[in-house]
Order: sequence, then C-alpha cells, then structure tokens
Amino acid sequence: MSLKNYVYSHPVNVFIIGRLGLSVEVFCELYGFKQGTLSSWVTREKTVASLPIEFLHGLSLASGETMDQVYDCLCVLEQEYIEYKIANELRKRKKYIQ
Repeated sequence: MSLKNYVYSHPVNVFIIGRLGLSVEVFCELYGFKQGTLSSWVTREKTVASLPIEFLHGLSLASGETMDQVYDCLCVLEQEYIEYKIANELRKRKKYIQ
C-alpha cells in the first residue's frame, strides 16, 4: 500500500481514512473511542506496538480482517511513515543560506 503524503499520514489515520473509508470522527462514534484520544496518539506519534488491543480489535471489526492482518498492515504503514519523515528531514536540511 503506497503512502499518501498528506496531513493524515500517521498509520492510524491512514488505516482509518484510506483503508476503511471512514473519517476518524465516524470511526470513533461507531466503535466507542474518543476522538481526542486518537488525536493525541497521532500528535505524540504513538507507535503501532504501543496501541491498545481494544483499538486493534475495533479496527479488525471495522475492516473485517483478523487482528494479525490489521497489526501487520499498521506496521507496514508505520515503516512507510518513518521513511517518509526521514526523507523529508533530509530535504529540509539541504537548504543553504547564502
């Protein structure tokens, strides 16, 4: 799955918006999560490994996939996100002031 480089590039948002086709708000309402909690995970760049099992279960129910499949997909998205951030950091550093 290719990473869409937009405001929602954190793995949690990419999965919910890109894979499920739902807004984060709708997902939270349907599966009983607080939108502020998910927002804080994204802001703090919480790793996939540290996400609560209840959240992975909700993603699994929403996607119709097993929790293993959801976790593996999130790990791939996380790796793409890390690579994207590294590439952007390198681009930012290449600016020279004359």
